[in-house]
Formats: sequence, structure tokens, C-alpha cells
Amino acid sequence: MKKVLSALLAAALIFSLAACGMGQHGGDEQGDLPGNAELSEPASDPSEESNVPSPPPRGTGPSRLGPQPPVLKIHDSSCMGIEANVGTYSWTYNNWDGTWTSVEADSSHPLERQEFLTPMTTADATVELYFDVQPQQFTVRCWSDACWGMMDTLEGAAQWEGNTLELREGGFIYEVIAEWTGEDLTSGGTVSYAFYVVRDLHLHMSALRPETVEDPVSGFCGNTMTTVHLDGQDYAFAGSDSVSLTAILINLQYDPNKICNCMPEFSVSTEDGTKYGVNLSECYVRCDDGQADLTVEQIHRIREILENQT
Repeated sequence: MKKVLSALLAAALIFSLAACGMGQHGGDEQGDLPGNAELSEPASDPSEESNVPSPPPRGTGPSRLGPQPPVLKIHDSSCMGIEANVGTYSWTYNNWDGTWTSVEADSSHPLERQEFLTPMTTADATVELYFDVQPQQFTVRCWSDACWGMMDTLEGAAQWEGNTLELREGGFIYEVIAEWTGEDLTSGGTVSYAFYVVRDLHLHMSALRPETVEDPVSGFCGNTMTTVHLDGQDYAFAGSDSVSLTAILINLQYDPNKICNCMPEFSVSTEDGTKYGVNLSECYVRCDDGQADLTVEQIHRIREILENQT
């Protein structure tokens, strides 16, 4: 009887082991899935499966390009400027969902947009073109303002080097056609800009006051003469640099009790005969009325003038 019982127990054990082995084999046939917890997790990042890149951070350079064409501003040496009027353009941008959007915007000829082109008047021979994002290339053409409304008029020649545009004497409408191209760009296309500049060589300019005080002195002429005495040399000049430097010096608030012991680095004589001692390292200007502090903006502008004229 004991032998029969032992045999039955052994048979039961063998049957149990065989059933367990079959259960493990069934799991292998289903792909060795370890359990429900693993199945609930995504197999991979969805953006990797659809090959859709993530939007780049907004910073400098091409990554700053967006759904709208960049802004173009025009400035002369006195930092006065205007924003160009956007005309016809073809622009494509990334939607960051695997699709792109293309916009085709049509506009009238620059000679038909007189009401939208506010004139910029300057005595300078050149202006600077400032794009929000620099294009890969651009071209410039122009028309005389005697041709307003005459769209069949052939454009005139325009000269530029880098972003410096040479102005023609008199009033001219300028058109800039800029292109942003390249595989690394998130947006790009071709954009037409128009602006109107009047170059008047006999212009009487009001004084520029980059960070000056109340009660400004105005009415300086573009022919105002200024002389800088630096390192034993005299440098006399007129134009917008003379107007800017004269305006800065005349409009400062001089305090007779504020004179320090530091010696000026150079002197400036204005057309009215006033002589000023200037020290950019110590940030001051001195004259018979006392001494005044210079702002960072004023120091930067005076350094620019010295680089231009000495």
C-alpha cells in the first residue's frame, strides 16, 4: 500500500512540473513580455517615432526667424532712423508638428506706396541697414521721388558694401530684396522692403541729445564746426558728428563745486568759442561753468566720433 501511495505522489509531482514548464513556454511564444507594468509604458518618444524635431530655443541668429519676415530698420550716423515698409514676400515656416506653412503676400510697387513711406531726411552720405536677422544675401535698387506713381520707370543704380548703403543726393525710394535660405533655417524666404530717404546736403539739423537734460539747445546747423585737440593734433570737422558732440557738451548740467583733480584727456572747442576738457576714463566734461558727469551712452557716442574724425 505504501508503494502505491509513493507512486501516486511521484506521478503527481511529475505532472505538476510538466504543467509549469508548459506555462513558461507559452510566455516565450508571446514575446517574453515581463508583465502589465512594462506594457503600460511607451515604447519610445513620440517625436522620435514621427521624426518631428522640437522647436529650437529663441535666441540669436537663424533660430530667431519666425512666422513673420524679419524687421528692417535704417539709421544714419546720428542714430535717427525709420522702419522699412514690408512689400511682396514669400515666406515658409515650420509648425513643429511635422508640417510647414507657406505664405505668398503680394503688394503694390514701391512707387505706389507714397502714403506708407515716411521720409527720412539726413545730410549723411550713407545709412546702415539693420535686419532683425541678417539675410544670406540682399540687393538694392532705387527710384527718384520725382517718379511717384510711375511704375514703369526704370530703377536707378544703388551702391552698398556690407550693410552700409550709399545715398544718392536728393529724395529717393529704395527697395531692398532680401533672402533667407539654408537647410538649417526653421523659417525662410524672400522679402521686399521699401523706404524713402531724402539726402539734403544743406540740411539744418536740430541738436541731437542722446541722454541729455531738460531745456535742450536746438537749432545747430549741419555746417557747425567743432575742433578736437588730441595728442598735440587739432581735428576740425562739421556734419552730424559735430552736431552730436556740440549738443552733448552744451546740454550737460555743469556744477562749479564738482571739479576734481583729474586732468582732461583731450579738449573740444565748439563754434561759439567755448572750450571743454573731456576725460572719458573718469566720465566727465569740464568747462568754465564747472564739471558734469557723462552717461555710458554719451561716452560711447563720443568714442565713435573720435574714431570717425581722428
